[in-house]
Amino acid sequence: MHARTTYLAASIVLLQFVAVVLLTSAALAQDRPLVPPPPYAVNVTPDNVVTVNRAYNTNGYSETFWVTNIGSSNDTYAISCSGNFNVTCTGTDKTTVPLAAGTATTVVAYYNVSGTGLGRLTLHASGSFGEPSAEDDGYFVVPVVIPNYQVAVAPDGGSQWATIPPGLQQSSTFTVENRGNIGTLTYALTISSCTAPLSSGCTSDSASITIPQGEMRTVAARFNVQNTLGVGTLGLRATHTPSGTTDEGTVRVVTTTAPITDALPTSSLNPVYSLLPGALPLPHDSLKGCPVVADNPEIRLASPFSYVAQPVVGATPAGNIFMAQVMWDTTFDVTAIWRDYAVADQQTCAT
Repeated sequence: MHARTTYLAASIVLLQFVAVVLLTSAALAQDRPLVPPPPYAVNVTPDNVVTVNRAYNTNGYSETFWVTNIGSSNDTYAISCSGNFNVTCTGTDKTTVPLAAGTATTVVAYYNVSGTGLGRLTLHASGSFGEPSAEDDGYFVVPVVIPNYQVAVAPDGGSQWATIPPGLQQSSTFTVENRGNIGTLTYALTISSCTAPLSSGCTSDSASITIPQGEMRTVAARFNVQNTLGVGTLGLRATHTPSGTTDEGTVRVVTTTAPITDALPTSSLNPVYSLLPGALPLPHDSLKGCPVVADNPEIRLASPFSYVAQPVVGATPAGNIFMAQVMWDTTFDVTAIWRDYAVADQQTCAT
């Protein structure tokens, strides 16, 4: 019993000693003053940031640096720039920068490039006060390449349906992609094709478009149609004027008398998961195999079917539902229907 009491007393003494040491350390830390910033110090950024690609043997580029006074005293910095390898700095927008403590400003450096490869554009800031005075560098890495101004316009040979008699002006959507390698490019946009039954005067919504490297944008081309059946071509061309690089996309516009609408309800046929509403383009009447005029035969595929007639339902119009069938196997049967109508039957695509 006496030995246990001695052990507990020793433990309490040890804990008290640890607590005193910790409290003393905390007190010393609170009393110790924070280290102040040096009176004169400067920071130039960025460091090791890569610019967009530059075409070799070209001039007139610029990059923006930040100069920050990270000291505790005001200072004035002399600004200079330099380039190495294939980069030549031609000057800056500021030669001296006065900054209060904790403030920053931008400096623009201008440069030209020569041969291909990785170059460097460096900005140097040197303070006016202190021994030694504050100074720092920031730099950009500049890739210089053989330029590629490639542009891609899509679709190529797309298709679209337009109803007649003609009504409101219609449009097709094209995509223009910057596939070049020297950053943001501007492409001039022109209508390259506008053939009958499209009316003359097809237009592009934009005369030009600016696209960052590797990205694409959409462009609408607008047209009217004549009151006749047929297949016309609407083409949009994008051109990088300085290099002459160009590409064209085209859409086949087929005029039809069949109603084309997204407002048609889903057909009641089963299975419903294989049906899509009229948002998909329908075949032209002459391609469906139905009689274009009375006394013509009907010759069409019965299986796999591609569309079904949809009657008027409430306020929605009549039309056709496009059938996107699911094929579970790698083979399927194709069957056709042939029917010889007489003139007295008055059977046509419209009926």
